[in-house]
Amino acid sequence: MKICINRENLLSVALNLFVLFVCSTKWNAGFSISAGLIVVLLIWFLRKKEKFALPPLSFFGPYIFFLAMVSLASFLTGDAGSMRTARNFIAYSLPVWVTYFGFQKANHDWSSFQWGLLGGSWVLAYYPLQAILAGHIYERLRGPFASYNHMSMTLEVLLPFLYLATFHHWRSGEGKKRILYTLLFGCTAVFMTGTLLMAQSRGGTAGFGVGLLTVAIYAWLTHKKTWKMPLRTIVFCLILAVSGSGFYAFTNTYQTRSYDNERVLLLHSAYHMWQDHKVYGVGFDRWNKEYQAHYILPGAHEPTLTLPHNNVANFFSGTGTLGGAGYLVFLGSNLLLLLYLTKKYPKNLIPYGMLWYCIGLLLVHGMVDNTFYAKYELHLYFTFWGITLASCTHNKLKQSNGGKTDE
Repeated sequence: MKICINRENLLSVALNLFVLFVCSTKWNAGFSISAGLIVVLLIWFLRKKEKFALPPLSFFGPYIFFLAMVSLASFLTGDAGSMRTARNFIAYSLPVWVTYFGFQKANHDWSSFQWGLLGGSWVLAYYPLQAILAGHIYERLRGPFASYNHMSMTLEVLLPFLYLATFHHWRSGEGKKRILYTLLFGCTAVFMTGTLLMAQSRGGTAGFGVGLLTVAIYAWLTHKKTWKMPLRTIVFCLILAVSGSGFYAFTNTYQTRSYDNERVLLLHSAYHMWQDHKVYGVGFDRWNKEYQAHYILPGAHEPTLTLPHNNVANFFSGTGTLGGAGYLVFLGSNLLLLLYLTKKYPKNLIPYGMLWYCIGLLLVHGMVDNTFYAKYELHLYFTFWGITLASCTHNKLKQSNGGKTDE
């Protein structure tokens, strides 16, 4: 069999390597080297006078607004640590441009990232396999992370795309490859779902379930419909509210833990912080100092917490109305853009995966944990946003050329 080596194939290999290192959340050197290789290949394309599509303003505008507001608020606090944290948001978001511009020149949407997704999942699968073989199947799984919940946050991005890759190969594959790839991705998805349950993260499990239920019902209701965006948005919000309420009621009834009340006290403390520092907050790196000195409430037993367990509370207390508004605008615009992309490119499964991921990580799990703060979380989020935007750019170019769009 003859193997064709060209720029597009080299770029696909580099993109898969990059996604593997992002998904496995390990090997910083591999992450940097594969990103550098993609940049070198993109420069090669530019030297050949290749053109690239600019990112849609509906994503780029809120993205810049969010980073600017967080940076401005952190600067106004005068705290050097908080300013470094704000710069980290900028640095950790750069993978969106690596994947967005890289995937525009890759050969195929799925083949340019699915193997990295699969490989990253297999790297993480080592930890549940080790626990099972050691007889620790019922112990809470931490994996390679500092916190138990971090394992579930990673799985919240892997699982939607693993399941949709399975569906993609079942729907569009041919012959033996169809069966092989469907089993390969499907079995991995099922095993990693078991890993999510072993992590015993209520927020992660609820995020996965609510995201799946919301996207599945939304896709079924809007399939082949000519509903306008306002109606689609209302339908989406209603489905999300009903499914989210159901999961909350179940969790509140059967899965209570001793520290649940402390999470409520943290929200009270974060709210009072915002009341006293409405414009630019207390600063990310000064949060714990202010919490211990002025805002810890009677009954709170974790004085060493550095952030509230809630994304909205984190940004409003740490960066005030400036950063909080920036986060809400970015989150809201991301969701609306995804609803639009699923409407415009109904056969493209990738925006559905990103919508599932956004609901789970930010709307659901983000209510009980800081899911939009750490390095690996932001790397994952922005990497898959780049893939999502590029997949739609790829479909748009195909449609304009009279070709078939990718399914």
